[in-house]
Amino acid sequence: MQYQRFLLKYGISIVLFSAFIMMFVYITDPLQYYREASWYEGKYSDESRYQMPGLIRQLSFETAIVGTSMTQNFRETHANEVLDTTTLNLALSGSSTREHALVVNLALEEQNIKHVFWEINYGALYKEVDEVADDHAPFPYHMYDNQRWNDVFYLFSLFPLEVLEETIVSNLQGKHAGRDPYELYKFGDDQEPMTLEDVKDYIEAVPSNEPVEERYTLAHMIDNFETNIEPMIRENEDVHFTFFFAPYSIPGQVKSFNDNANFQDRLDFKRWLFKTLSKYEHVSLYDFQAFDEITYDLSNYMDTSHYFSFVNDELMEYMASHPPIQSMEEYEEEIRKLEDQVMNLTVDQLRE
Repeated sequence: MQYQRFLLKYGISIVLFSAFIMMFVYITDPLQYYREASWYEGKYSDESRYQMPGLIRQLSFETAIVGTSMTQNFRETHANEVLDTTTLNLALSGSSTREHALVVNLALEEQNIKHVFWEINYGALYKEVDEVADDHAPFPYHMYDNQRWNDVFYLFSLFPLEVLEETIVSNLQGKHAGRDPYELYKFGDDQEPMTLEDVKDYIEAVPSNEPVEERYTLAHMIDNFETNIEPMIRENEDVHFTFFFAPYSIPGQVKSFNDNANFQDRLDFKRWLFKTLSKYEHVSLYDFQAFDEITYDLSNYMDTSHYFSFVNDELMEYMASHPPIQSMEEYEEEIRKLEDQVMNLTVDQLRE
């Protein structure tokens, strides 16, 4: 009997302790998932996959920008001015198309979204169809839906308490980083631009003879798009989707070609994508990868892929003021132009 009483008391204490922790996390809400911080100065987490649901739920916006690190430097204030809208940048560094679909779906549920700018990224398309970033911590699926029962994984979790501790320490020390939601996850403006010396070896390298991995194939990219992205288009005819290929530097394109990342399948995917998107009246496509005024100028880039934020500004201004690709004939010309650039690049064509 005494043993049973002990177990009962122990069980009750565990329940009460758990309830206290969950109530404490709910009230303090370190990730601002339920409400914006008001009775203390909140701080946003550097862990974007955990922080993004709170931003989507608490901030008001009608235009979403979605993609990878190539997209993170689109400034909301600039997009608001150029597009006459309210914007939130939902880009996640190193993200997959499944993660893109999760953030877009949550935004569509929580906000009156009218326009989505969506980066088409080969790195995302090369990932597994259901892949999410969970190498450092489990991906917080429970924060990307409206099922309240699984909020327990947020409320009874160590991570929000770590964020709260960091917030308290920052407040006591008078630190102000991580307070402005529109400055989160922007990067690179303090870095030096690339030089000819940085890219010379890429251009002069001999193409690899290694066999192409399955994830680089046209079939895999199509499967990824059809599984994670196209359903969003089909199910939201009242939302305009603008897709775009970001302008990797031309040395970066040559590096991918030499590394045998199946360059021809990349080009064929562009062709397939335009034909697929042409079925939808509420979809546009831009492709900046053959824009040599950007891609040949190394001063635009911090590495072979990532460009500085002023390039993001130029891309948004272009999409706001120029029509998208209008025909397969027009697009084929751009695709062949890119192919020629990659196959015939020489160092003396580049600018610093």
